[in-house]
Amino acid sequence: MNANTELGKLRKAMRQRRRIISSWRQRKAAERVAAHLNILPEYQAAETVTCYRSIEGELDTEVVIAAILGRTGQCYLPVIGKDWHMEFAKYTRGQSLQKNSWGLQQPGPYAQRVPPHRIDLALIPLVAFDSQGVRLGMGGGYYDRYFSFKLGRCKRPFLVGLAHEFQRVESLTPESWDVPLDAVITPRGVERFSRVQGA
Repeated sequence: MNANTELGKLRKAMRQRRRIISSWRQRKAAERVAAHLNILPEYQAAETVTCYRSIEGELDTEVVIAAILGRTGQCYLPVIGKDWHMEFAKYTRGQSLQKNSWGLQQPGPYAQRVPPHRIDLALIPLVAFDSQGVRLGMGGGYYDRYFSFKLGRCKRPFLVGLAHEFQRVESLTPESWDVPLDAVITPRGVERFSRVQGA
């Protein structure tokens, strides 16, 4: 069985496991993650923070987004255009969102965009992660393309995956284009990944 088949099986298994989590457990997990995020030094120092709206049983980010809005007054959410290009646009409390071509809620076309190099901290979805900060996403490559400049050892932004603890796996083999995470937050706490990085 080849690597792509194995990854496909892992994605399917993790997504199925996420979807059966009760709304009550999701909420409690999200509250614990938000509490861990709140005391993360990189988050406390960040002015520009991105997040995402959870789907398919991903850790519920509504609690996290509310916490970010409570601290900074704004949060940047992903916007995916018909050309499959991803950007991040400003979202403020009460702002209306629009469905994109895939049925996902995102800020409208006139919402202020932020350049990737101006982001201080980015919260990133994942299907699985390992102890080296290797992330398995949904397979679209949006985040790896958007943050590809981080492969040049750029410190900023600080990339943080959000996950349930069961999404941790023993080992993932990274591709050359995979952008590693700086940390992952689960309901259990924060795990940092040590990597020698330049400025």
